[in-house]
Amino acid sequence: GNIFVLVKLHIKETFLYKAIKAGFELDTINFRHRLGWLEIRGYIYKADFLKSYEADHLPDKTQFRQPNLIVAPVQLKQDLSFLKPILENLPSP
Repeated sequence: GNIFVLVKLHIKETFLYKAIKAGFELDTINFRHRLGWLEIRGYIYKADFLKSYEADHLPDKTQFRQPNLIVAPVQLKQDLSFLKPILENLPSP
């Protein structure tokens, strides 16, 4: 698409532990239970994102293998009412 949406995933600690154990086939996950919630933090148009600050290292001078585009949270658009019609028109899985 033409829009990137930043979504913060909040999961219960107990779900995280169960997921790790399930990965080792030591437990099962019941997906009917509430696993967590999503927090939409904002969005940015793809064209604006591609004009973002390009970094090749972290502040501690750790080098990236490839340059990374970095956007500060304050650069995200916060008017989420714009996203509602877009999300309503997405096909259901």
